[in-house]
Amino acid sequence: MFERFPNRTTLGVLTTLVMMLAALASCTDASETPRVQLSIRLDSSGLEEAVTTDLGWEVETTTTRVVLEDIQFTIAGEVHTSSLLQKTSDFFITPAHAHPGHYQGGEVTGVLEGAYLADWSNTSEPIGEATLLVGRYEAVNFTLGRGDTATNEALTSDDPLVGQTALIEGIARKDGQEIAFSFVLGAPTGRQIIGIPFKAEVGEDANGKRLGLRFLPYDKLEEDTLYDALDFAALDGDGDGKISISESSEDDADQDAYNTLRRTFQTHDHFEVVVID
Repeated sequence: MFERFPNRTTLGVLTTLVMMLAALASCTDASETPRVQLSIRLDSSGLEEAVTTDLGWEVETTTTRVVLEDIQFTIAGEVHTSSLLQKTSDFFITPAHAHPGHYQGGEVTGVLEGAYLADWSNTSEPIGEATLLVGRYEAVNFTLGRGDTATNEALTSDDPLVGQTALIEGIARKDGQEIAFSFVLGAPTGRQIIGIPFKAEVGEDANGKRLGLRFLPYDKLEEDTLYDALDFAALDGDGDGKISISESSEDDADQDAYNTLRRTFQTHDHFEVVVID
């Protein structure tokens, strides 16, 4: 068949075939990239100190509980490598979409699937075992879920996180005032946090090592806090030193505070993943 084409065209076709074969060989090598199992735990070190907000409130976070799903680990790489892994590995890997912020989305080459309750007041037990390909990692993504007793045994029917995403509690202090607060947040369905910092070289000797997921009320890069723009005194309308706000709150000031905190919480700025050992 090739003899029907001029010699230059024939050469071009042959060159293309050679390149395709080389690409296939390269993909075959990619499919054999070693995998490791890493334990994912909660690291509460980011909650040990109070933070000072832009309005001068000193805020101590006492409770942070978050329903999260499908933790992904991203690495810089070519698209065809990730696509091949989707076909040949025993876990599903999808590309992460680019997201403006500290770290752009990359190729997902590590996962811990399922729904989990992250409670930073109880860091003794691991969340689970993640499977990662060997490589240099840049970031972590996860989806914010809503509490369901059917999928999470840690929840009881009267838990405030049933049907909700996060419970954040603490104490705010300023000018002799002390106000205890409780926020129950609900994320939109499928809301994914993309680009959580995770700088690590994961080698074949990483099996059995632990990763720590941190919650950070203070963002060192942006030098702001989770609670910026919240005036706790104004939210304590009855002056009893207590605030309780959720998505069902009817007061306009409460709704504004709810939306402000939820918007900040749903960014990658206040999370981090580190290698513990």
